[in-house]
Amino acid sequence: MRTAKMFWRDMCLGTFRHGARFLIIPLVVVLMTAGFAEYAANIYEAGTIAGSGTAADYYLYVMQGMYIYKFSPDSTFVIPISWFMLHIGLAYLTAYYPCKDYNEYGAIVLPAGGSRVRWWIAKMFWCLMTVFLYYIGIAVTCTISACVHGAKLSADFSVDLLEHLYGDSMNYVSQSDMILISVLLPFAISVLMTEVQMLFSFLFTPVISFAATCGVYILSAYYTCWWLPGSYTMWQRSSYINYEGVKPMSGFVIALFGLLCVIVCGTLYFQDKDILD
Repeated sequence: MRTAKMFWRDMCLGTFRHGARFLIIPLVVVLMTAGFAEYAANIYEAGTIAGSGTAADYYLYVMQGMYIYKFSPDSTFVIPISWFMLHIGLAYLTAYYPCKDYNEYGAIVLPAGGSRVRWWIAKMFWCLMTVFLYYIGIAVTCTISACVHGAKLSADFSVDLLEHLYGDSMNYVSQSDMILISVLLPFAISVLMTEVQMLFSFLFTPVISFAATCGVYILSAYYTCWWLPGSYTMWQRSSYINYEGVKPMSGFVIALFGLLCVIVCGTLYFQDKDILD
């Protein structure tokens, strides 16, 4: 019960109070989907595809990230700005509150909660729920954008439209596989990234932790490696789409193992932490 109360307190102070930061979502979605809607409308009017897209198509376009980058003397590396803004927006949303709350109210809240472990678990649930609300915001905003542009209100993606954008591989990916690599896996990795960032903000500083998160995402855009978690948030990098991509199961294993490490390390850290220091 005390954990639930601390969790709700965190939601009020750490998420709802800073609701304006969620505006990064409509900003990115509007910028991205305007061009996508025009492209879909043009090829629909040309009779190339059967419809002008669905809400799922808009979501996939926003969450696509970038194709596997391969260095060559003639190539130019450009970070996918929209993808980067979405994930850094989430990282910034969760970067500073935990340490600020601990420094200002830790000496009061921790004894009142009856357990330092409960306090840490409440913070982890806060991270989880904030990420969940963030992804709900992305889905809702994409749906609204799709309706505004006359797309079909459907959770199924349009194979013919996406084939024009991403190639023939879209013919061999099922709807359930797309949900796995574009919704569930990015969500799991985003939870991991925010939880690790929170732990590092206590071990070092929030600024260093946030900068490290940004660095991981930049490296993930440049390199497609199984050990760089940002690669799993780009469904174009999935082995379901490109045989050279990362395997979804590896991403889930990394997320699970990483979260277990965060739980253990955070618990050990706060058990020995002097709340008056």
